[in-house]
Amino acid sequence: MVNGKLLIPYSFSEEKKLAGHYYDCRVLGKALYCCFEHFDSAVAGVLFLAVGPNETLKGGRWMNNQVPEIIRKDIFRLSESLPGMQPIVWVRILKKETPEWADKYFREDWPNKHSS
Repeated sequence: MVNGKLLIPYSFSEEKKLAGHYYDCRVLGKALYCCFEHFDSAVAGVLFLAVGPNETLKGGRWMNNQVPEIIRKDIFRLSESLPGMQPIVWVRILKKETPEWADKYFREDWPNKHSS
């Protein structure tokens, strides 16, 4: 949490660099809703994940051009029935150290880009 906002930086697989982040993250019931953007490209969209078995979050993501504007403005309307979903499963890994790229995101990148 940064200034009351849930932010989730991410990398791909075992890359050791920041690829993008999930932002405007909100939890409703047992589901997580977020917007996302890749930092090295124009890729952006929305994410929906619900609590699954064995400490997983399951759902999917859509690129902005796949989602009607009315849903982008109210991402709580996302559901797995929306066409074009790229399925995603997040698996919780216990006792894993926070990678340096994630520490740097919270320590330097986010505050520098969003200071007021």
